[in-house]
Amino acid sequence: MKKIFNYRPLVSICLFLMAGIIFVVGIYSKSAIRIVISSLMVALLVATFFVKLFLAKDHKIFKLVSIFVAFAVGAIASICTIEVHEARQTLSGDYYITGRVSVRSYRTDKGKVALTLDEVKAVSLENSSVYSLDGKVRIYLVAGDERCLDFELGDRVMAVSSLEKLDLFSKSSKYNLAYLTKQINAIGFGSEDDVALSGDSDPSIFDSIKNKVKVILDKNMSKDYSELAYTMLFGDKAGLSDEMEESYYNSGIGHLLAVSGLHVGFVVTMIGLFLSLFKANNK
Repeated sequence: MKKIFNYRPLVSICLFLMAGIIFVVGIYSKSAIRIVISSLMVALLVATFFVKLFLAKDHKIFKLVSIFVAFAVGAIASICTIEVHEARQTLSGDYYITGRVSVRSYRTDKGKVALTLDEVKAVSLENSSVYSLDGKVRIYLVAGDERCLDFELGDRVMAVSSLEKLDLFSKSSKYNLAYLTKQINAIGFGSEDDVALSGDSDPSIFDSIKNKVKVILDKNMSKDYSELAYTMLFGDKAGLSDEMEESYYNSGIGHLLAVSGLHVGFVVTMIGLFLSLFKANNK
């Protein structure tokens, strides 16, 4: 009789690892619906594997230990991550901020300028407390002369802005997750008139490459085509017009605007073919 379910050690361990993460996230979310759903998912997964393990003829101990260890690792890692995040300083109020431009600034659909900084230091204007912030900070600025759109990657800036720490779990947790997956741990609001370059620049090697490529594209192409080429090269859609971006997605070729695994595969294949001419080995 053909087996309906076959035990695969790696698959089972990965599933229980994810189950541990899902369970902890559901509990910490403090949402009754999420807690019930995560608990049901874990219970169903546990029941499924227990049935299989009961029917198994060999390696029962190994299977039991491996999946429970995987579940424990997923749960403990999630608890540690959440606790570390929650333990970070709470931000509230207005601050004097210094930081490095880490993402190209862009104009939002609400007409504001989004400025993203890393290596941020903030001084409270209320009590002069100094904070060194982990990750990145996204500041939404009321547009002035839009000079922030011309900032280059690595530029050091000074600004006065309100700051607010992003929580992992809140009524808008899905909204926050979009920020946190990009390592943006705080957001702020201010005016472009309160932002200025400090005169210093500290771009990484990759930032320098992107800045130089952008200059070359701007010199040799019109603005729209320059931004399109830059987007296709680096997956950065900050300078792409809404009309052009919408036309690409409406045409079903929006994936061309992002650096995907397919693009990387093409590059690797081309490099591989080139190296094969010199009889290079696989390594």
